[in-house]
Amino acid sequence: MLRLAILCCILFSKIAAIDMLSNVLPSSYASGVKLQDVMFTVENQMNNGAAVEVHLVIAYTSTLSDTLKKMPSYQYFRQASQIAKDFPEKVKILKWTLPAKPRTSDWVPIDYPTYNPPVAAYIFANYGDSTSTTTTSGSSDVIFSTSGKHHRATIPPSCKKLKITLGKDDFSISDDEENDEESSESAEEEDENTQTEHTLTESEDDSSEE
Repeated sequence: MLRLAILCCILFSKIAAIDMLSNVLPSSYASGVKLQDVMFTVENQMNNGAAVEVHLVIAYTSTLSDTLKKMPSYQYFRQASQIAKDFPEKVKILKWTLPAKPRTSDWVPIDYPTYNPPVAAYIFANYGDSTSTTTTSGSSDVIFSTSGKHHRATIPPSCKKLKITLGKDDFSISDDEENDEESSESAEEEDENTQTEHTLTESEDDSSEE
């Protein structure tokens, strides 16, 4: 019994230490979401001239996250209000409605609670998918999108600046910081090549003087 009591004390001490550490660390350290800004680009003929509703959904539980990452857009928009009611403190939903006018927005700051670390974030776009209903042998209805597209994207955990491009019948996302890093690397390579060219030119000039 004494040995069991000692083991329990050690176990509870470790749990308390982990809990204390999670409270001390900044939320961004433990968070699966680091998003700070989003930018929208509406392309020509987006959604065949109809507006698109876009939701940024931030999940604070793995259970909700596992559900969202498998959920196509048409199903999400049918259940969005219920999700907000069922998980009042476990989900944050930010909404935009984008008219079908080609443009690129400014960066839009994203504000969401971080006192509990978010688990994951998703983008859902409502392209107005028509749906068909079939009846299985078990007499249960199965609803599916006639377009065959999910219109859903998972935001990479490390992404801070997200670009959302809405096309004719689907959308795409990209991490702007990755593009900035690639551009800076290309610029550094160009600078190095330029310096090398200058060095070679100087060496040729010195040789000609001799």
